[in-house]
Amino acid sequence: MSRERSSGEVEAGGARPWHRTGGAVAAAVSGLIDLMLPLRCAGCAHPGVGWCVGCARELGGLRKVTRELPMPPGDAAVPPVFALGRYRGAARRAVVSYKVAGRRDLAEPFGFAIADGLEGIIGWEPLAAAPFEGGTDLDVPGTWHLVPAPSRAINSRRRGGAHMTRVADRAAAALAEHGRAVAVADCLVAGSGTRDSVGLAPPERLRNLAGRLSVLPRRSPPAGAPVLLIDDVLTTGATVLSSAHVLARHGIPVTAVLVLTATAG
Repeated sequence: MSRERSSGEVEAGGARPWHRTGGAVAAAVSGLIDLMLPLRCAGCAHPGVGWCVGCARELGGLRKVTRELPMPPGDAAVPPVFALGRYRGAARRAVVSYKVAGRRDLAEPFGFAIADGLEGIIGWEPLAAAPFEGGTDLDVPGTWHLVPAPSRAINSRRRGGAHMTRVADRAAAALAEHGRAVAVADCLVAGSGTRDSVGLAPPERLRNLAGRLSVLPRRSPPAGAPVLLIDDVLTTGATVLSSAHVLARHGIPVTAVLVLTATAG
C-alpha cells in the first residue's frame, strides 16, 4: 500500500479498500437496528450512513504520541504509543456513540481503522533507521496478536460484550482478507474492584488499576509474537500502560499500542 509519511502523521483511514466482514449474527443485529432507527452518521448526523467518508478522515492520521505518560511501578520497557485521531469533534462523538449509545455498527469502521493503522505502524518510516526505546523493530515476522484493553465487567454487560474485542475481531478479519497474519488475544481482565476512571487524576487511575488487571494464560499470545494493544481513547495513558506492564510481567512484551483517539494531553 503506497503512502506518504512524515515523522508526524500518515494518512491511514480510508486508504485501504477494506471489505465488510462479520458473522451472520452481527449482520442480523445491525439490520434490525437499521430497521428500527433512521441511520445517521455517528460523527455528523448525515442521514443514510452510519459513518460517512468525511468523518472517517478524523481517524485517518496515524501519529506517534510523544507526550509524557504515567508509568506503573516497575522496569518494564515503554512501548511506542500511536493514535489514529484526536478525541474531539466527529471522532469523539462516534466513540461516545459506540460506548454509550449502543452504536455497535461502528465496530466495523473502527476495526477497519485499526487494521489500516497496524499496516501504517509496520511501515512507519522513522522506525527504519532506529528502533524504539525498548529495542523493538515493528516490522517483525510472525502473526500479530491484537490484545484489546480490558473493560470492567459491568460496562461489558451494558454494552452487550467487550466493545474493544468487537473492534479487534473486525480488524483481524479485515487484515486476514489482505494477507496479514493476525489473531485476537482477548486475554486481559479487569478485576471487580476496578472503579470507573472518569474524573480520576493520573496517579489515581494508576492506583485504581494496580493489582486489578490480570492475564488469562489460555488466551495469551504465544511467546515472541508481535503484540498490538488497542483501546478507544488515550487520556492519561494509565489503562494502556498498566495493561502493557501486566502483560510484560507475564512474559508478553507489547510491541506497540494503538488507540482510536487521544486527548490533547
